[in-house]
Amino acid sequence: MSATGFLTVHLFSILYLKKSILKNKSLVYLGFVASIFPIYLFIDTIYNYQEYYSQSALEFVITGLYYASDAVVILPCIPIILSLTKKDPFIFHWLLITLSVFILVTADLCYTFIASIDDELLSNTMVMVLRICHPIPAYVRLNTMV
Repeated sequence: MSATGFLTVHLFSILYLKKSILKNKSLVYLGFVASIFPIYLFIDTIYNYQEYYSQSALEFVITGLYYASDAVVILPCIPIILSLTKKDPFIFHWLLITLSVFILVTADLCYTFIASIDDELLSNTMVMVLRICHPIPAYVRLNTMV
């Protein structure tokens, strides 16, 4: 969590350093759009607290903090990436930092989401996928109904 705090401060300082990014509201809105998925997962975690985390409150808190921090960190990445120009002397510096943070947050979200999926959900999903991919022929269904 300390690395997330450091990256958040650094990325928001870049946003405030480059005032042109904040003036262009469409770039800021795109940053909010990028934060929708972590915010959705955070709200889903809170809404399904009893179902997913009934035995471990610590796991609930940690998962919620991951989603909230990922939403805050990913917010300035998109505006910074989209506002870079070739004339900027620090283009590679800021591009590498923001792309690495964006990839880190995306991987963190995927890992946390996959780790929160329980075995029962996976088995039910696999059964449903197999039924869709390999439907039972009509003659087998007719024979079983008689």
